[in-house]
Amino acid sequence: ALLYKSQGRYESAEPLYQRALKIWENALGPEHPDVGTTLNNLALLYESQGNYEVALPHYERALMIAEKALGPDHPRLVRTLSNLAGLYHRKDQYESAELFYKRALKITEKTSGQNHINTVVILNSLAGLYRSQNNDKAAEATYKRVLQIKENSLRPDHLDVAATLNELA
Repeated sequence: ALLYKSQGRYESAEPLYQRALKIWENALGPEHPDVGTTLNNLALLYESQGNYEVALPHYERALMIAEKALGPDHPRLVRTLSNLAGLYHRKDQYESAELFYKRALKITEKTSGQNHINTVVILNSLAGLYRSQNNDKAAEATYKRVLQIKENSLRPDHLDVAATLNELA
């Protein structure tokens, strides 16, 4: 299903995700983290198709499963939190998007560190959200933090540094 989705063959991917979901649920129970992973992947598929209203409950169920099985601050929640934030961002529901990005950021900073690449990815998404809201002050501060992390961990002439400089400009 992941292969078909990456190829844009959504109609071939969906039944495979659905079948995998049924197998996981029957074998492991409806609240196992692997069920949540498949729900998250299925939601990504629906989101790729622009079907946000179908994607949302899949993300929400995936998050609920992960929270219940792993706890509210487990690193495996970050992917679904970020995906939910991105979906709300695309739907112009900025407050919800910010809440989910900030929760994902808090978990990532705690588990991976403030200068980890996973932290940078979430910060970059959060800066993009602020740009969408025309909140230039918050976007600038967030991009500057991303730039500082990248400059400290990569070469000054690294392409990722250039990308962040471009975003900041």
